[in-house]
Amino acid sequence: MKNVLVFGGTGHQGSAFVRALAAYNTPNVQYSIHVLARSQGGGGRSAALARLAGVKIVAAAHNYADEPAAAFEAAGFNKGEVDVVFNVQGYMSDEKDEAQGE
Repeated sequence: MKNVLVFGGTGHQGSAFVRALAAYNTPNVQYSIHVLARSQGGGGRSAALARLAGVKIVAAAHNYADEPAAAFEAAGFNKGEVDVVFNVQGYMSDEKDEAQGE
């Protein structure tokens, strides 16, 4: 099974990615998809994504993109345990965009 960590998974691009990847999880889960979200609450996009096969919503601070190590820790991953990272970044300067991507 492949571990996937999704930054920005409840937005338009991220949720489309999660839904598309989760579609491959039926009938057998091939991807463990961990979606970082500000809320694990019972409503909205987080709840809809959580109902998909292989998707887990992970509560993360709003600034998780600025502190990626904290995001990986919140998702319960150790170094080397994540196979794929999908990272949707907001509108920002080129310098900050590059720093978050790295």
